Amino acid sequence: MISKKSITLALSLIAHGALSDVGQGINMAGNLVEFPISKTVIEDDFFGDETFFTLRSGVLEVRTAGSKMFGSVETKFGLDVAADENLKFNDPVSVSAYTHALKTIDVIEKNLNYKFENPVRLVVDQYLEAPWTIDAPNLRYSEAGYIRNLGLIAFSPKSENTTSLTKSLDIVAHEIAHVVIANTSKLNSSAGSQAINEAFGDLVGIYVEAKTNPSNWNWKIGEESYLDGVSSHRDIEDLNDPRVLRHKKDFTAQRAHALSGIITTSFYYLVTGEDLYGDTISDAVDLDTAMKLYFNTITQDLESSTNFTKLKAALMKRAPELAEKIEFAFAAVGM
Repeated sequence: MISKKSITLALSLIAHGALSDVGQGINMAGNLVEFPISKTVIEDDFFGDETFFTLRSGVLEVRTAGSKMFGSVETKFGLDVAADENLKFNDPVSVSAYTHALKTIDVIEKNLNYKFENPVRLVVDQYLEAPWTIDAPNLRYSEAGYIRNLGLIAFSPKSENTTSLTKSLDIVAHEIAHVVIANTSKLNSSAGSQAINEAFGDLVGIYVEAKTNPSNWNWKIGEESYLDGVSSHRDIEDLNDPRVLRHKKDFTAQRAHALSGIITTSFYYLVTGEDLYGDTISDAVDLDTAMKLYFNTITQDLESSTNFTKLKAALMKRAPELAEKIEFAFAAVGM
């Protein structure tokens, strides 16, 4: 049964994209959902015009694995995900990617006052020119990534231990956050910039999940996609998660995802007012206020090559009324 909430979301997004058609499909959680779709007409004088409906709206387009024979972005972007004659979509991976991306875009635009000027483009079950391509035949865990030079978000096929990461709303939101960065501060490949970029993705993922499911969200990333029902990519709230570095003394680590934990942990301290042992370090700052502060600072106030110290200074400059709390939060991570 389709909930009133899903219908309301679909209708609001239809208005956003000026569309008039609604499709439906089963997502990877096994739920039937409705969403806006786009009519495409291929004109042909000999065979006659062909009309079909695809996973497109004014702000988003999702395709599935296609030819990589040529080097063009359009070819690598894959094939249209088309509806059957009943406007039903029979690809749960694509449906999850599309509906989670629509929710993400809706939250970012409405709650964080950011406007997507161009459609976000996702391709599913495709390796493309991504960091995991060389390891594709042996993947134990599915992958996702934003490929800036192509302007595409790519999700690898399911793997030994995980289903497609499109099942996780926070992962889809994380990757769309990288699109925002590419269109704003353009954080580069320097260590500090990469780590802040990855932290930004996790924070957007957590925030979108919290705004979408206010009574049922957490500080984990990607847990819905793990087949064991227990694991996750990262758990910001778990002091013992070895994949999340917590303190400046751990700067020797090379991976941006791990280093990003220093920033996401500072955010956790600011929002909860507690450290990971549950001890009070400051008065808590509500999630909306903290997210808007980090979002606006990272997208508007940083140069493409930056570091954690500059981020802290920029946060305090943008929100002087929260300077003391920001100081406490960053002191707790050694900054």
